[in-house]
Amino acid sequence: MKQSTVSKKALKSAFSRASSTYDDFSIVQRQVNSHLLELVPDKGFDDALEIGCGTGAFTRMLIDKVDIRRLLAIDISFNMLLQAKKALAHSSSECTFLCCDGERLGLKRDKRFHLIVSSSCMHWFEDFGASILNMVSNHLRPEGYMVCSVFGSSTLIELKEVLKELYPQREFMLPPSEFPTRNEVESILSGRVRSMETEEITIKREYKDLLELLLSLKRTGTTARSKKGVLLYPRGKIAEAESLYREIHGKIRASFQVIFFKVLR
Repeated sequence: MKQSTVSKKALKSAFSRASSTYDDFSIVQRQVNSHLLELVPDKGFDDALEIGCGTGAFTRMLIDKVDIRRLLAIDISFNMLLQAKKALAHSSSECTFLCCDGERLGLKRDKRFHLIVSSSCMHWFEDFGASILNMVSNHLRPEGYMVCSVFGSSTLIELKEVLKELYPQREFMLPPSEFPTRNEVESILSGRVRSMETEEITIKREYKDLLELLLSLKRTGTTARSKKGVLLYPRGKIAEAESLYREIHGKIRASFQVIFFKVLR
């Protein structure tokens, strides 16, 4: 699969700015969290690693469901980690928080976990395939579980169609275009793990207008720019874009493709 061109610096800034508004606007992510939690084995784990803990919303749900003695929660945004630390201040688990890039953990090669989880994060990886295999090979214990969700390449497909119509002569970039597909996830992990389960769902949301949709993306940090240039949104053309959106799709609605995968090493 192709590598992401989203700037990690821009990604970090976008999520840091959204740290105080994320919980209020992350309606889709909350649905993803609930579904992902159902896939986590209902058993105890001595050591767990969460990639991209954000504000700690999924972390709280996870700790409430399963007994985890020690949890290492990481996020690329220090501001997000501060929110998570507050949310988990009275947790029964021993929680450690680390600000780092999920692709560059900086952990010892033999530092392994009984459980690795990640909700709505790893689609931002520059090299999704290599990073997933590194986690499985170097940081997941034998008989350990990895349970994750990522947004797929068909996410925001309606907005992409509108932008192509609105700017036919200009090259633009929506991050989901580089997100993985279910087939790619399965291909990466096939033959590398003892067992694998994958599932794909599409969450559809309607918005009162285009501005509400764009604002919800901004308030959840999902408007990071590509290294190839500025992420093109219809600034100055909101009314025209909204009219075109309704002409093509009838309503201001957006699809969020979500891929879940659960592996046993």
